[in-house]
Amino acid sequence: MTMIEKKVRITIDGDEYFARPEQSILQVCIENGIDLPHICYNPILGEKNTGNCRMCLVEIGEGDTRIIKEGCRTKVRANMVIHTRSKRLYDYRRNILQLTMSQHEQACRDCPTSGNCPFVSLCQDLDVSATVVCAMCPLQGESCNLSRGNICLGPLTYSGCNAYCTRNGSTCIGCRGVVFHPDLIRFAVRDYTAKGINLDHVIEVIKLFSYSEEGKRVIAEIERIRGEFE
Repeated sequence: MTMIEKKVRITIDGDEYFARPEQSILQVCIENGIDLPHICYNPILGEKNTGNCRMCLVEIGEGDTRIIKEGCRTKVRANMVIHTRSKRLYDYRRNILQLTMSQHEQACRDCPTSGNCPFVSLCQDLDVSATVVCAMCPLQGESCNLSRGNICLGPLTYSGCNAYCTRNGSTCIGCRGVVFHPDLIRFAVRDYTAKGINLDHVIEVIKLFSYSEEGKRVIAEIERIRGEFE
């Protein structure tokens, strides 16, 4: 006779679910299609997951007695009331993501996850402008515009347009306008130079698509540092 698996009843965002006591809150959310953000979680590690990224924070309890815990390291228990969405959690996650991205190298063009970057959706969901167009561009490897010697402003443009031109359906080349970020510009100039892309031509494209003061600042920064790479 097969033993009936014992489960506990919990509530997540107002809906009831049944889970195994050894499961973490994050595991239950993943199993039931509940979108709980996470970065560092690895299902293979089990209880050894450290919860360092803190993106899977949840609130447990009701009213003013809610406590915040990491979803990947907190096991469910009977009648647990869990909240994955709240203004407080949104603010926590947004601050965490901003800090994470401030230390994240913007090497999107050569990143193996380019075109399928987990940070892109997080940045969009939490309104954080911190990933460049290259991170979501479907053209990878030798198909990349820069690899083919074509000018693309992807390394200088924050993502948000799903990598396709809304006017003609072609792959985005960054016409949303460049964003002034010294580290980003330095990486882009190094990348353009390494790929044999003429920086004068890049500047002309920036002038074509960027009419704001931001574009002028980016051009001035490119002119200031270009000698280090040419």
